[in-house]
Amino acid sequence: MTDYRRGKVIYAVSAGLCAAVASLFGKLSGIQDFSTCAGLLTKASLFALMLVFNAGVWTCFVKALQQAQSSLPATVTSTAVNYITSALIGRIVFGEATSLLWWVGATLVVSGLTLICQSQKKHEE
Repeated sequence: MTDYRRGKVIYAVSAGLCAAVASLFGKLSGIQDFSTCAGLLTKASLFALMLVFNAGVWTCFVKALQQAQSSLPATVTSTAVNYITSALIGRIVFGEATSLLWWVGATLVVSGLTLICQSQKKHEE
């Protein structure tokens, strides 16, 4: 893989990872009790981390878009990474179970985006 393609992929994967982590901090800030001063400080810190990782999402995604000829590969990659990472974080941190139906739905969304990407690539050739 060339350095150019590797850069696109790294930025798109980073955007997906940042999105999943931002969601984690957002959820943690929402469940944090802020009846005490320490609780309020923790909630504010978690919220700030969510904002930082959201900024990371947009920074990485825009860099992936700048290096791509089309927005679709960056979208497919970041979406797939975000779905899988969110499922893993939900399972590890919150003990959430994902059903087979959830995995089928996520697979269909990513497959659909991939088909659109392939269709556009053939059209360009």
